[in-house]
Amino acid sequence: NYGEQALDAYLELLSKKDWPIEIKILTCQKTDGLIGILDTIISEAKDERLKSALSSLRRKAQKYRKVYTVEGIQKGDFTEVYPILQKTQRKIDHTSIYPKLLKKYWGYPETVTQIETKATKWLQKELPNLKKIVKKLAKIYGTKENVETVDEEINKRRSIPKQQVLDFVKQTRKVSQKVFEKHIVGITPKYETRVTETPPYLVNFMPTGAMMPINGWTDQPFNIFFVTTDPRASPSSSIPDLIQLLLHEEYGHAVNFSNSMTRYAAKPTFSELFSSGFATHISDGISFFREFEFVRTLKELAKKKTLDKDESEFLKILKADSDIETILLENEFVVWQWRIIRFLRAIFDARINMGRESISDFVEWAHKETGLSKKMIYNQTWIFLSTVGYAPCYSMAGDIIRRLQDLAIKNKISIIDFNTYASSLGFPIRKIFEQKLKAFAQGKSKTKA
Repeated sequence: NYGEQALDAYLELLSKKDWPIEIKILTCQKTDGLIGILDTIISEAKDERLKSALSSLRRKAQKYRKVYTVEGIQKGDFTEVYPILQKTQRKIDHTSIYPKLLKKYWGYPETVTQIETKATKWLQKELPNLKKIVKKLAKIYGTKENVETVDEEINKRRSIPKQQVLDFVKQTRKVSQKVFEKHIVGITPKYETRVTETPPYLVNFMPTGAMMPINGWTDQPFNIFFVTTDPRASPSSSIPDLIQLLLHEEYGHAVNFSNSMTRYAAKPTFSELFSSGFATHISDGISFFREFEFVRTLKELAKKKTLDKDESEFLKILKADSDIETILLENEFVVWQWRIIRFLRAIFDARINMGRESISDFVEWAHKETGLSKKMIYNQTWIFLSTVGYAPCYSMAGDIIRRLQDLAIKNKISIIDFNTYASSLGFPIRKIFEQKLKAFAQGKSKTKA
């Protein structure tokens, strides 16, 4: 009933405004997601009164969507939407609110200009790493020396059939968790994560995958790890891509949530256990840096003369029929490709919200600058940002974690102790998170992992 009242109110309040076509498209996509959720509940509900009420809400949602319909768009995927964005070239201007949101809601000490400057600097610094890997893989594969061709070749050579993706993730994580605990981060004994395929009505919200925390304030917190397989989005379909998704969502986000809620290696305050706008870029910063750590660990395992059972099995999964040099390059390629995406997200957010560039202009520039496919850039900037609802500048936090880890190592604090503590701090504002982590890295914290 409240949902119907809200839709009625928003129709009256918003429907007469001349919205940019980009906002109309996003509204349709999100309303389609709502309708998909309602269809699922209606099909499973037993109570006829509930079914009737939900059907009424569904009709209201369809009416709401109709107001924002864009001609020529049915599925709402890249092939339909992007040509329209290229024609319209309309800019979105959030100059009056975006700087305030960055500072007051998300707790960023950096200004919009500083964020774009840092992200651009990192993009220029790390793009040569990706290009070097592309050059080496192109030589091994005998293909053209560009990012898209190498990406396609990896997907072709190392692909997992869609119907086997979930099983691959479930089986791999049984081994990968043991390896990560030995080399990267300690995990609470109460850790539980359940893997499921992203349902159709959530694909627009999770183009590649996502982690969702559940039951945080109970004695049995757990996570749901969504893995997207729908080809209309940007699913992970190769072994390196799926490993990347696994280490980011699980050993970044999920471990951060589970370690924090169980107070495994730190003692976050009651308020610091509330996940809010402040928390998102901290958790993403941890996950972002975790990917970099994975490459470092993988290289160490490749050089190790004697591997234990778990390490050996993990490398076997990664290798399949390939050699160790190639799998190192393939996994590096995926990690560096995603690092470039994270820098692009920060640049995109600054330019688009400040009304300096249209979405299609940015996609064209980013494609030319990096060599990444237009579809991937589109899905991982505009679609991703419109879905998550927070500033994607967590590369800022990831860089802070990297620097503080280096400080901890200098003070003879192990990587595992540092990461376990960082992943157990809860979700404070960034300033507090950095203060606590710095004290730990300096050996001043009373709490030890």
